[in-house]
Amino acid sequence: MVTVRRIGCLVRRGGVGALFLLALCPRPSLSQSRWRTEDRVILGPMLHIYAVATSFERLYVVSADQVLLRDQVQRVWQGPFDAPGSGALQQARGSLVDPLDQSLWIVTGSGWLRYDAVLDLWDQGFAGGTVLAAGMDRSRPVDGLYLRLANGWVVASRGTGIATPAAESPRTGDLVRVTTIADAARANPQLAGAASGTLMGPGLRPVRLTAAAPAADQSGWWLGTDGSGLLWLPFGSTIPEPRPWGIPGEMVGAVVAVPGGAWAVTDRSFAGGAALVHVPDALDGTRWFFGDQVFGQPFREVRALRAVDSLLWIGTDQGALALTHTGQQVRWITERDGLADRRVLSIAARRGRLVFGTAAGVAALTDSGVVRIAPAYVAPAFAVALAGDTTWVGTPNGLFAALPDERDLRQAPGWEALPLLRAPVTALLWRGDTLVALTEHALLWRDPRTGSWTAGPDPSPMIGRGRALADGDEGVWIAGSRGIGFARLGGGVERRLGVGDALPGEAWDLSIEGDWLWVATSRGLVRFRRQAVEP
Repeated sequence: MVTVRRIGCLVRRGGVGALFLLALCPRPSLSQSRWRTEDRVILGPMLHIYAVATSFERLYVVSADQVLLRDQVQRVWQGPFDAPGSGALQQARGSLVDPLDQSLWIVTGSGWLRYDAVLDLWDQGFAGGTVLAAGMDRSRPVDGLYLRLANGWVVASRGTGIATPAAESPRTGDLVRVTTIADAARANPQLAGAASGTLMGPGLRPVRLTAAAPAADQSGWWLGTDGSGLLWLPFGSTIPEPRPWGIPGEMVGAVVAVPGGAWAVTDRSFAGGAALVHVPDALDGTRWFFGDQVFGQPFREVRALRAVDSLLWIGTDQGALALTHTGQQVRWITERDGLADRRVLSIAARRGRLVFGTAAGVAALTDSGVVRIAPAYVAPAFAVALAGDTTWVGTPNGLFAALPDERDLRQAPGWEALPLLRAPVTALLWRGDTLVALTEHALLWRDPRTGSWTAGPDPSPMIGRGRALADGDEGVWIAGSRGIGFARLGGGVERRLGVGDALPGEAWDLSIEGDWLWVATSRGLVRFRRQAVEP
């Protein structure tokens, strides 16, 4: 006899049994209950693809925690949409598009998940045994998804989480099966070796095919991999083409918004390599730049990113790198070139000046090379800001200033009046002619007329330890270890977007351009519509 189980999240009646089943159900994604995708998008790792499904109308791409949808008619990407629980999609063994409502069926080793993109709704169920094969009966599509177990077929009904024994087995000629890698290899002999790891990913690492689906118009194959993201193999071609979307790793160390989109940099990790990423406002595709074909990008961590003229300057644990918008390395500055320390923590650019704050001092890039600023200062420069010939420096002991031709830093004028704020200054920001400073527990600003400093309410109870600032129209956004918050100078945090609620991970950086607020987090890149989040 086939065991049938009902998924707990679809139980609506009360009682002890219902409560028990609810405990078994994954918590619904917060994005589905609180956020519209046009107001908030989380771009998560899309280097590892677990399933792909296609129809004439839609292409679905399944990563570890998200589903991406491409409208094949309008040729635009939608989403991504969050999974119903962390890691739930990693159990995918294949997928297909429902011919009736264009929803996505994901087959697992013991059951299924189904996603309705129109309603932004998931349902899930268990078949009662190991799933050996799956498909839909083209002659009876209303039935649902057929799953073959060792002792017979069961049918999963839409939106119920219920699988019932099939009245009769589907006929072989009518069953539209979930496509496998073996199917793709038979149709494309050049892929036979790719299934066992002969495809090369970033850094010439071997990657395997993990999913495959033929385009509905027979123009080619969509392929998922375990290290190169989504690929497209046109009919008659022998080499798959990259179709990247999202980001190639979890940890986003820095972000800078520019007209038309944003640039971000991911750290090197087990999940993916360090990479420069460009994301357009339209979210119609992303570009990944992994650096050298063999060695990749020459860094593991990044904590600063600035767009300066036609270059992107990246502050990393291995120096300051200048890359073009096509990912080509133009310059790489380390101690050999004059930096006090290759660990670059901050970058400032203003009116032709470019300054780097490192783990052991400050330096400027000039026409004659790298020149140390206040060379007697050999401690971390967490933040730097420029005003004429003066370089403001956020240090572990407060805010200091570097003046031309002086060997050491000076305490910032007026800062000595705030003895309780002799704490690390982690970010600096010019808001017009007003300098704004952030410590782990205070937001301060300097009156440009008197030079005096004012401290507002402590934002740390709301957003945690302060890390970065971005300038908005009516105030500033603050990034912290527990979330991000909007505050006007002189006031407290008016709007908080917390980790685990609005953000998937700790915020490390943020940037604003036009209608969008971009946030770099430890678990992806987040884009908010400012109209939806600013007071």
